[in-house]
Amino acid sequence: MASTELVQQPDLTGPSYPMDFITDSHQCHLMTQWDQLKVKAAVGSVFPPSPGATFHCRPIPQGYAVVMVDEITEGFEELQLDHPTGEGETQLGLALKTPCLWRKEHIKLPNWTPPPPPPASQGTPPPPPPASDQGTQPP
Repeated sequence: MASTELVQQPDLTGPSYPMDFITDSHQCHLMTQWDQLKVKAAVGSVFPPSPGATFHCRPIPQGYAVVMVDEITEGFEELQLDHPTGEGETQLGLALKTPCLWRKEHIKLPNWTPPPPPPASQGTPPPPPPASDQGTQPP
């Protein structure tokens, strides 16, 4: 008998991040927390989200995105990854040119412009026309 796994549904009330709105892969800076600062650990690409997406046959954890590590900042080679790569690597230095999971809150999109908000009139009825006296005299 096969076992079943409860797949966590996306939290639509949770925070959203710029990479939640991309439709193509984008160059990104992969940041890490050091004391109270966020510092650049690597440069790579982040892939657009897709419903039901998986990372090596497992659901992508809430708050993470799939990235490709292209270049590692000197001194961050031994940074521990939150989740192993598909090959089982757990250090950033061993994840070069390999897809891995990265916290969305630590991904910066340097050349990304947010989409414009929808026009204010969209979804709301137009205001009624101004009232006219239609030839009647005030009392």
